[in-house]
Formats: sequence, C-alpha cells, structure tokens
Amino acid sequence: EEFKQNMIVPIIDDSKNSYLQLVEGKGGININPILYNQREILRKINFYINNRYTERNDDAIFWNISNPRITHFTKLISPDTKDFYPVGLGQHNFLQAWALRKKVRKWFDDEQFYKTLNDTAEGESTYGSLVWKKYKKNGKTCIKEAKLDNLYFDQSVEWIKDTDIVELHNLSVNDLWSKVDVWDGVETFINKAKKQKTNRFEVWEFTGFLDGEDNRPVYKHVIGSGYGNEQVIFWEEELVSPEKDCPYIDFHLGRYRGRWLRTGVVERLFELQERANQLVNQNAAATEISSLLLLKSNNADITGNVLEQAVNGQIIGDESLAQIGIQNVGLAQFIQEMNMINQQADKVCLTPEIVQGESSPSNTTFRGIAVVNAGAVTAFKNYRQDLFEKIANFLLEEIFPPLVKKWNRDNVIEMAED
Repeated sequence: EEFKQNMIVPIIDDSKNSYLQLVEGKGGININPILYNQREILRKINFYINNRYTERNDDAIFWNISNPRITHFTKLISPDTKDFYPVGLGQHNFLQAWALRKKVRKWFDDEQFYKTLNDTAEGESTYGSLVWKKYKKNGKTCIKEAKLDNLYFDQSVEWIKDTDIVELHNLSVNDLWSKVDVWDGVETFINKAKKQKTNRFEVWEFTGFLDGEDNRPVYKHVIGSGYGNEQVIFWEEELVSPEKDCPYIDFHLGRYRGRWLRTGVVERLFELQERANQLVNQNAAATEISSLLLLKSNNADITGNVLEQAVNGQIIGDESLAQIGIQNVGLAQFIQEMNMINQQADKVCLTPEIVQGESSPSNTTFRGIAVVNAGAVTAFKNYRQDLFEKIANFLLEEIFPPLVKKWNRDNVIEMAED
C-alpha cells in the first residue's frame, strides 16, 4: 500500500505550493514572469465574495463590486430544465420522446435539478470553473457540486479528467457510520479513533492511475484516511478509463489559456476591487477629518479643547475666536474615479446598465434599448452554448439511457389509455 501514500501527498503538496508559469519573463534572466497558483486565486475569491481582505484584519471598509455583477452575469448564462427535454422527429420518435419527457421531468423533480442548474451558473460566474461529481444512489445516477477548495490536481490541465485527482473530505463519526455497509474497516477505524478522542476525520479520495501488474498503469478509485503507517484503505476499485469512469465533470467559462481554472467575475475585477477599496477608505478618512470642529484664536492664553473646557452657559471673552473651515477637497475626484471604476467593471464583466435593469436616458429610443440589450445578451452566447452542450451530453450519456431501459409493456398500455 505504500505507493498509494506516495501518490496522495505529492499531489496535495504540488497543488498547494507549486506555481505555474503562464508567461515567460523578459530576457534570459526571466524578469517579471506571470506566475499562477490556483489555490491562491481560490482563496482570494472566497475572501472577496465574503467582503474580507486577504491580509489585513481591521475595520477598513470593503466596497464589494463583484457580488452584484455575479448576479447579473449568472442570469444571462443560467440554464433551465425546459432547455433539456428530448425532442422526437417523425411519428414514432415523437411518441417515444413524449414518453421519455415524462420520465425526465420526474427525474428533474426528484433530484431538484433546477437548483443544480442555478448553482452551476452562479458557481461558473463566480470562479470561472465548476465541478460536478457523479455518484450512485439506489441504482440511480445522481450529481452534486464538488467544492473546489477540496480538490487537488495538476492545475495546468485543460479538463479535470486528464489528470490524477485527490478530493479531501472532513467527515464526522456519523458520516463514517453511514458507510459501514459500503466501506471496509470503518468500525475498526472508528473504535481506534475513539481512544484518541477524535470527532472529525480527514478522508481522502483518489481517482487516477496507479501501477498495476507488470508496472502497467491502471485507472483506479481509492478511498482512505491517514498517511504512512497510519494509512487505512476503505474502498478500492478498478475503473475502465477517464473518458468513461471519471466521476468528475467540469464546466468552464471561456477558453483554455494554460490553466485549468478559467477567469470568473471576481478575478476579472481583482485590480478594480483593490482600487475601489483604496479610494473608499481614503475618502472615509478625509470625511472624518472634514467633520471635525476646529477653532482658532489670537489669544495665546486660550489652549486645549474649548468644547471640553467650557461649561453650560459660559461666556468666552475672545473676539478672535473663529471656526476653521475644513472641506473634503477630493470628494468630486473620488466620485468621478468611482464612476470610472464602475463603468470599467461593467465592461469587463459584460454587464452594462441595460443588463442590470437600470433605466436608460430619457432620450433613448425603444429600438436603441432593444439593440443594446440584444448585443449584451449575444455576448454570452458562447458561454451559454458551452455550458448547455456539456450538460446535454451528461444527460444523454448518464440519465436518459437508464430511463429508457425501464420502459415496459405496462408503461406502453398506461400511456395508450391516457
């Protein structure tokens, strides 16, 4: 079992610590190359969508410009269940397609597929990529979203099936007990863990190639926990190939550019987000200063804070006492630059005001509004097509065939009588 340990740890370490060089630097000494680490990008995205800075932990304002645009971006690529119903051509195929739609609609309702589609569109908009995981439940193929933070693999591949994958799970005792009839050695593992007073367990799941007989690579699925001498194998099975048996299906926003994770809304706005935060906090500091009440006097005997030293009704005998006018002189420039940032953010994310539901200027014609709206929607055509085609292929290969196989004579008679 030692080779399994040697496969798990390097994949995790490489994913955490290695940097992918997307563009070479200048000259032979390689000055200023573009380096990329997927986990750093994911961490930054997760902080930003939760209105948090990645480094500082003070009371600074985080002026989020990503989350509103994620919503509008999502609605323009989000699929609906009605987009994936089978259609039959010809009299007999039409009837078969009608019957299949009955089965498909029930599967959609049972699996709450509409929610999966909505989450997929939002996840793809936010991160640029999203992963489904297939699994069997009561003989049916089901899907759930795999959390990107829990997946470790080669960050340079185009599709996730093209590489070995490690997925980490944080399971409770109850989670493990639910696997007693499925996995091997679970009860022994739990009893041993009780002595160590452990309530949560890290379980790894490996999908990829391992050395088999005659050192030939074999595509396998292995589930275990621990490393080295503490390693326990719960499940191991041999698969056919990544094309047929990889449990992970990935969806991407845009083309492949040397990195698996594509560029979502949040990453597109990294620089603009940082500048917006800087401006907002600078303006907040300037506004706080301009709100101060400062007084000046020619009398050298008056010192300290007049408001704190004076009592109610006291008369201050100083004709030269006057307020110093303080203004936020950069307010107009702040507003102008923030407007420029918002305009640029709309361009980068393809979410102009018409897409966001903002009112158009009063002199804008109806045809002009329609043209702008059509152009904005058309910009998402390729994104939608890539997403829809990938989902359709999954349904055609994994969902529809088992539903067709379940047809029997009783179904035909029931439909004929309806």
